[in-house]
Amino acid sequence: MRRIGLSSLLVVCGLAGVVFCCAGESSLKVKIPHENLRERPVIQVDRSNLRIEELLPLKQGKKGSSAPTAFAARFGEPEKDIHWTPAWNPTGAGSLRLRSVVSAPDRSVIICLEETGTIGKGPYGGRLLIIDTAGRRILRVFEIGRKITSIALDPAAMTAVCFAEAQEVLSQPSGYVVLDLNTGKETAFVPAEKPVSFLVRGGRIYAASANGAVEVFLPGGTEKKTFTAGPSPRLELSGDGKLLIAASDDAIRFFDPDSFREVRSVKLPAGTRLYRMVQGAPDASLLFYSTGTGFGKSKVFLAMEQGVKEVADDSSGEIACNPKDKALFCGRLLRNRLYRLDPNTFEDLSYCDPKNLRPVTSGKTLALFCGPSPGEVIVLDSRGALYSLHSIRKRWRKMMIVEAGMR
Repeated sequence: MRRIGLSSLLVVCGLAGVVFCCAGESSLKVKIPHENLRERPVIQVDRSNLRIEELLPLKQGKKGSSAPTAFAARFGEPEKDIHWTPAWNPTGAGSLRLRSVVSAPDRSVIICLEETGTIGKGPYGGRLLIIDTAGRRILRVFEIGRKITSIALDPAAMTAVCFAEAQEVLSQPSGYVVLDLNTGKETAFVPAEKPVSFLVRGGRIYAASANGAVEVFLPGGTEKKTFTAGPSPRLELSGDGKLLIAASDDAIRFFDPDSFREVRSVKLPAGTRLYRMVQGAPDASLLFYSTGTGFGKSKVFLAMEQGVKEVADDSSGEIACNPKDKALFCGRLLRNRLYRLDPNTFEDLSYCDPKNLRPVTSGKTLALFCGPSPGEVIVLDSRGALYSLHSIRKRWRKMMIVEAGMR
């Protein structure tokens, strides 16, 4: 029998299920189970709905621009001409692959978060699009390698904080991702469970849980503080940043964002189910909310220190209020019309059928955002179109920002 030297001694280290077969000193065959040959899953990013071109000199400044002091101006002039149509998920009744759409505090920027990855299978990623509402152009587009589902802006720090859900196939835990809005790069990650709602201010994250506990912390810091708001609170900051608003179905509570002391509260009627909440004044003294009443119908209320006042009873629930002139916009169920209401009497001043205004679109109103100019509202519709509506007396003017679902 032939002896085998030490150089041919086989050592098995951490490869469970691997079978070694020796056929002489200079030959070694390794059999690896089929499951260990599978490639690590990757996020499949479809860019068929995104086109990035060189920006022609003739197009620079063609659509207008934001004020020099606006948040949008901090991104500078775009170097590329970016064309984007929101992706569509055809499963079921079909829907946009938009996970979140948020507006900057000064309303000069809207950020759209689009889901990427294989529908129904994953793994998933996110695409962030930064849109200048006054200039009606896309300033930046970033691909994010995490399953981000919601976003909050911190304009002073030029960052966004996104919540990312866990993806076991990519060994990604759930938590908060801090993104640099200039580069799209991840600068910090904080492992955490999914909150009911969250916001960011001055680098601090305010995260609310279903039991009403609001945790405040700095990413990477060790100090955390907790205070209690109402059940499953929806968190917002007042326009001037001096109040933290926690809206629950039982009450709307106002806190000092630094001391976490409750300043005041407005009790809501029993059975309230908050749908939307908008501010019409920087100090949150003018606060509207809508509440579902069944069959797709909502009521709109004005929340005041002494109680609530009904504004409309046949709303779709979509509302927006422009602090510059207190123009209140309310979506109605009838023919998907959009009404502008008098801020004092709440009587109808004028209305329009958004999709029938030129340029004609095919979608129904999905969400409303306050525009950067007086009398302006931004509309996102069910086909992915994003456009600006200016209400001038009885007239309405429509300007496209993202062209989709055109007719």
